[in-house]
Amino acid sequence: MGPAVKLAKIQNKCLQVIAGAYKATPTSVLETETSIPPLDLYLNDRLANFRFRHKEMLVTEAYTQIRGKLAQRQRQERGRNLNRNTHTEGEKRTQWAEEWKQQKQRTEMPLLASWKRRWEANRPKWGLIGVGPPSEEPPKIYKELKKAESSILTQIQTGRIGLAAFLNKAKVPSFPSPKC
Repeated sequence: MGPAVKLAKIQNKCLQVIAGAYKATPTSVLETETSIPPLDLYLNDRLANFRFRHKEMLVTEAYTQIRGKLAQRQRQERGRNLNRNTHTEGEKRTQWAEEWKQQKQRTEMPLLASWKRRWEANRPKWGLIGVGPPSEEPPKIYKELKKAESSILTQIQTGRIGLAAFLNKAKVPSFPSPKC
């Protein structure tokens, strides 16, 4: 179990507190309702940003020049061509970061695009009507609500609410079971 998985569990508990939701509420729904992206996608975005900035530094340019001179020297010494498809691990990661960031230029932020793809892939499992796909901003419906009001709204929208259990306990005739 990697650090991101452990942190994701902690993040889920924090999201439950922030949204005032029950433990049964799916993490993906909580992330969308609070406009907090999944931790692994957030970390990918941060890593891609770092790699992108790092690539543009003068150090990278100097590295390329030195590598070119060394390659030229090796070709001269060996009398054969150097395989141009050889990339270091750092170059592969930088290439990945560039591809991640190119999505931003083509459509929208890569973090949000990846988050929406994950949301759409998993949505049929939830079957929730009131919860929409992720966006950069929290739903406006929560804007001026108090904590208790936003908690109840989250519980209602996600379908994870203890109302049926409460009504069953209060012996309301049309609720013979505590299950929704």
